[in-house]
Amino acid sequence: MTQSYTETLKENFANMHTDMLIERKNNATLTEEAKKILEEELIKRGLTEEKIKELNEEEKNKKTNELEGIKGWLILVGIGIVLAPLRLVVSLMQAYKPIFENGVWEKLTTEGSDNYIPNFQLLIVTEGAYNACLIIASIYLIYLFVTRSNNFPKLFIAIGVVSIIGLIADSYFTSLVIANVDVFDAETAKELTKTIVGYGIWIPYMLKSKRVKNTFVK
Repeated sequence: MTQSYTETLKENFANMHTDMLIERKNNATLTEEAKKILEEELIKRGLTEEKIKELNEEEKNKKTNELEGIKGWLILVGIGIVLAPLRLVVSLMQAYKPIFENGVWEKLTTEGSDNYIPNFQLLIVTEGAYNACLIIASIYLIYLFVTRSNNFPKLFIAIGVVSIIGLIADSYFTSLVIANVDVFDAETAKELTKTIVGYGIWIPYMLKSKRVKNTFVK
C-alpha cells in the first residue's frame, strides 16, 4: 500500500506544471514522503533550491511591478490633489471678496465704527495665513505625487488631519469673534462632513495600499 501511495505521488507530481510544483513546495503542508518525492521531481527538472529561490524572487518582483505606478485608485487621488489648491483659491476668493469691497473691511476693523468687531482683523489675518500655508502644502503635495516621493503619503495624511482640525478650530473661533454665529452652521457642518468622509476613505488607503507602498519609494 505504501508503494502504491508513493507511485501515485510520483505520477501526480510528474504531471503537474512546474509553477504548481513550486507553489506546492512553498505553501502546501506535505508529509515527509511527499516532500521527498516532490524535491526529486524538481531536481529532475533541473530546479535546485537556488533556482527555486530565483524563480520565487522573479515572481515576487512581477507581482510588485503589477501593483506599481499611477493606476487604479491612485488616478482619483491624483485628480483630487491637482484640483485641491484650485478649489481652495476659488473658495477663499468667494468668501473674502465681499469683505474687501465697498469699505466693508474698514467698517469692521476700525474702532468707533458702528460695525466694528473686536479681533475681526486678527481672525481674518490668521485665517489667511493658515489657508496660504494649506495652499503651499497642497502645491508641494502635487510635486511629491509627480516625483513619486516616499514623503507623499505622509504629507497627504498630515494635510488631511490639519484640514479637519483647522475647519473645527476656525468655526469655533469665528463664533467667539462674531456674535450670533453658530459654531457649526449648515454650511460648515456639510463641509466638515465631506472632509471627514473624504479623508476617512483615503487616509486608510494611503496606509494600507500595496500600490502606494510600491509607487512612492523615491
